[in-house]
Amino acid sequence: MVLTPFLKAAFTEAYVKKDYDWIKRIMKKLNRLWILASAGVVVMALLNEVFFDIWVGDKLYCTHELIYSHWSYGCAKYSFTKYSLFLNGIGKTRLQSVLLTFQAIVFVILSILFFNQGFGLFLQSSPK
Repeated sequence: MVLTPFLKAAFTEAYVKKDYDWIKRIMKKLNRLWILASAGVVVMALLNEVFFDIWVGDKLYCTHELIYSHWSYGCAKYSFTKYSLFLNGIGKTRLQSVLLTFQAIVFVILSILFFNQGFGLFLQSSPK
């Protein structure tokens, strides 16, 4: 969120100056950051009980399905966001709108599928 205005402006400036090498380097760095962040999220998902116990104690119960669905959503969202920043920065708003519509449709379909498979929040007591 903090980097969004800077990256958008930086992409705009690089695109206007036709500095495509800089854009490629930044996109590679963002892809590496995505891999690193995804790995961190996987570790957090695998160790969620430890982190939740430290953070909120026994006041919260999350199913593994909920943890993993949030993990997949977060990884996909960041993957789309880095390209949205680029498209917004170079003024390709129509293409960005098409991709965002496609992304919304995919997320709604996946949400319905995940819910039907038992993923999500349900009003129930903790099994602990």
